Amino acid sequence: MLILTYSPQSDTNWLVKKLAHDDGHSILGTYWITKDDVYHGSIGNRSGIPKELPSEFTIGFIFAELHAEYFIVKREILGIEFDLFIHESVKLRQRDFTAVKNISIFRKISKIIRDKKLTIGGNPQETGWISDDDFCKLVARFPNQYELTKYVDARLSADLKDQFEFNDSYQAKYHDYLNKKLNAVRFSYISEEIYEYETKKYRDLLNYLVDMLNDENNYSEKQWQNEIVKFILLLFPKYIHAFTEAPVIDGFHGKTRSLDFMLLDYSGNVDILEIKKPFDKSLVTHSGYRDNYIPLRELSGTIMQIEKYIFNLMKSGKRGEVKLNNKYAGKLMPDFKIKVTNPKGMILSGRTNNMTKEQLNDFEVIKRKYSNIIDILSYDDLLMRFKRLIDRVQPEL
Repeated sequence: MLILTYSPQSDTNWLVKKLAHDDGHSILGTYWITKDDVYHGSIGNRSGIPKELPSEFTIGFIFAELHAEYFIVKREILGIEFDLFIHESVKLRQRDFTAVKNISIFRKISKIIRDKKLTIGGNPQETGWISDDDFCKLVARFPNQYELTKYVDARLSADLKDQFEFNDSYQAKYHDYLNKKLNAVRFSYISEEIYEYETKKYRDLLNYLVDMLNDENNYSEKQWQNEIVKFILLLFPKYIHAFTEAPVIDGFHGKTRSLDFMLLDYSGNVDILEIKKPFDKSLVTHSGYRDNYIPLRELSGTIMQIEKYIFNLMKSGKRGEVKLNNKYAGKLMPDFKIKVTNPKGMILSGRTNNMTKEQLNDFEVIKRKYSNIIDILSYDDLLMRFKRLIDRVQPEL
């Protein structure tokens, strides 16, 4: 068993009498103990000599019982709504239960979480589990008396700053203290295994893309597009779907046109994606006109095509949204709605690996010119983004 011992400043006779006549008694605003919780056995003191409880100056209460390496705490003692399991290896301290101003830590947790079980320490579990180390960090985040004083000073100075002058910057001091405290007990649930997985994922994707570019002639246009769109969804995680041949109502010509790819983000908003095979000369002119490199016909035509799609999507209004929702209803979650809200376009086309510095500079100007185009990516841009992602993740290992 886990025994809670209580040694008041005076003897314990008053408490024994109180428990005999009342329903219970609160200690430190944290523990609600009754006469049924009183422990009548003995425990070892610091010298190892057994000590009978209760005694004149110390009384014990049965706080938890051990079952298969975990102490199961009595709900009633802490006044909590969940079952509390504490691994036998966890070294418990009084400050793990009571914060400043007699705030019950577990009662606060009970008001916040909806789980019916909380386990501290031991082997990781799928739900309702926190490690011993993270629990210590959680307790350390509770405010102490010094922090409360700083907070009161900061609030008062904020309320009075327009009417009075102050000797010190109380708000700055409070936030400085808070930043230092939170940094010292910061939680981190991102393990090294996750970074290793992310690095391997992006390396594999990079290698696969290089293989595809080296073997592009063995792909049909449709096969190429269907494979490349998977890279886009991984590089731009805001998009959760990429639908092919999405219908767009063309009101001027009285017909319905089809998008190559309609990107759908997690809020239901749509954007347009055009994927072209990576021909070398499909982006900017090879020779300059008055020292300027301008878009080639394929790029200009793709941009114009997207602009028309965007115009028709906006023009179709609610009618267009209904058409899209009806078409893809079976592929979306219940109550998830497709929305046409100022859609943008994205183009993936061509190579930039053989461009001169001047061509690359003008290509960058072209990319930033069109307000309705999110990005114009070359396949070398795609390769570079994967390399940058790998570089970003690797230093964390």
